[in-house]
Amino acid sequence: MTTVVGVGARRGAPLEEGVFLVEAALASCRLGDVVVTTVVTSLRRATEPAIGRLAAQLGAELVGYPVEVLAAQQVPHPSELVRRHTGLDGVAEAAVLATGARLVGARTSSASWTVAVGQHGSGAERP
Repeated sequence: MTTVVGVGARRGAPLEEGVFLVEAALASCRLGDVVVTTVVTSLRRATEPAIGRLAAQLGAELVGYPVEVLAAQQVPHPSELVRRHTGLDGVAEAAVLATGARLVGARTSSASWTVAVGQHGSGAERP
């Protein structure tokens, strides 16, 4: 199985907060030792320095999806706040779903970051 992490972040989000949130999200999914292969987000946020550094720190590829691709995903936990700012129901969950992965665990949020975890392959189950 491969593990992907979807992220949304405010402009200027602190890297340390994102790292903490990803680690917490992965731990809450109880997946054991996993290697994150890809960090996914919107094209707009893929250029955010902290997101690029987060992907690099995880040793993962960073992929940004166009708004049209993210808008086509049916996210299980739409966010009114995200909708007001981006026109999307969500970024982190939508980006994971855009890869074809299944969401595992619950979306996790902090003041500046939102994280969703997904997996490709057998054994990946929706929360």
